[in-house]
Amino acid sequence: DRIRFQPQPLRSRRAFAARFHVSDSRNRSVQGALVFVVALPFGTTTTPPEAATGPDGWVTFSLRPTIRVRFDRPGGIQMFVRVRKAGERLIGGVSTRRLVQLGIR
Repeated sequence: DRIRFQPQPLRSRRAFAARFHVSDSRNRSVQGALVFVVALPFGTTTTPPEAATGPDGWVTFSLRPTIRVRFDRPGGIQMFVRVRKAGERLIGGVSTRRLVQLGIR
């Protein structure tokens, strides 16, 4: 339900932090939800392993832009984010997906 990038906007190939918060339908933080993030098109950034949310519902990833990201014009890095319930099947289990974008200047 919440997304934070640091820095924002992105201005270099240094690693950046992507933070995601997961909540349930009653807006309560979800601990232990498995979160996966990948840049689109694939290979635009490094791809960290899936990670679980903490007691506060947040999970933080460190990603690094690759040579495929252009900094000579404004744009963005699009990312696919999947959140799923631990112990469920990857396909067909309890999950949700979202596309997000980090701006580039």
